[in-house]
Amino acid sequence: MKWYLILFGVVFLPQRALAAGGAVEVGLRINTYGRVTECRVLRSSGYPKLDARTCSILRRTKRYEVKRYGGKAVAYERSETYRWQVPKVREATSPQIPATRIH
Repeated sequence: MKWYLILFGVVFLPQRALAAGGAVEVGLRINTYGRVTECRVLRSSGYPKLDARTCSILRRTKRYEVKRYGGKAVAYERSETYRWQVPKVREATSPQIPATRIH
């Protein structure tokens, strides 16, 4: 299982699904250039939008090693599990201002 912190923000991933976290298992078809050409959800996170967005992100951004057979590049399939979670944010503390008196 691959663990990823959410760095994409709420613009790219559904906030309600992220609040609960979710694991998505996907089956991928990789072409002769190492790009994802097909992504199907093998096990859902329980949030269809998170599942769909996972595939969308993988198709747009993920690159894999090109596999060769007999010197020629070949397409292949693989499966992976991605677990999405929101990183914990530390509470901001206000700076301590020294007590002063104004006369």
